[in-house]
Amino acid sequence: MQNNPTTVHRQLIHTLRMANISDDVANELARNFQVVSKRNNILLSKGKIANHVFFIDSGYVILESEINGNSFTRHIAKPGEFITVIESFTSRQPSKETLKMTKGAIIYAMGHTDFILFSERYPELERAFGKVLQDTLISCQARINDLLSLSAEAYYEKLISETPYILQAVPQYELSSYLGIKPQSLSRIRKKLADVS
Repeated sequence: MQNNPTTVHRQLIHTLRMANISDDVANELARNFQVVSKRNNILLSKGKIANHVFFIDSGYVILESEINGNSFTRHIAKPGEFITVIESFTSRQPSKETLKMTKGAIIYAMGHTDFILFSERYPELERAFGKVLQDTLISCQARINDLLSLSAEAYYEKLISETPYILQAVPQYELSSYLGIKPQSLSRIRKKLADVS
């Protein structure tokens, strides 16, 4: 069953409009995004093909890689953002990453076939998707620079300053992985900063 976009997809429509997509097209697209219903929190498992592009209405989606048998949080997408494993989505090859949503998140999804059809029908969508990719790339490059140039404590303080909502919403083991440290190290940093303040 499709949802009424005027009541259920307000944030999605707003985000599409902010990407310079016309009202008519935004409403049509929103009608084709369906609420994700999962018994677990896995949106995409490693080894599966990314068949959907997701929109985050509330909660967060974590992009996780596996390196030498250890999980590593590469990206945390927040409300109002789109996410998929782009390499798998475009190449139709199995994903090397996992997508997980946080508990209680509300996520919408559009299938690959519908997305391609809409992109062919509405060039503005393809342009908007290109902008999303560009912004994501810039964000990932900035994160790599932070990981290379900042200490774990300085990076944590930067997160507190710029994205405090992530600290409350994302489990500590995911957050420590995102910072590139062990959970015990994150606990020590939190205690040290709490003692200072």
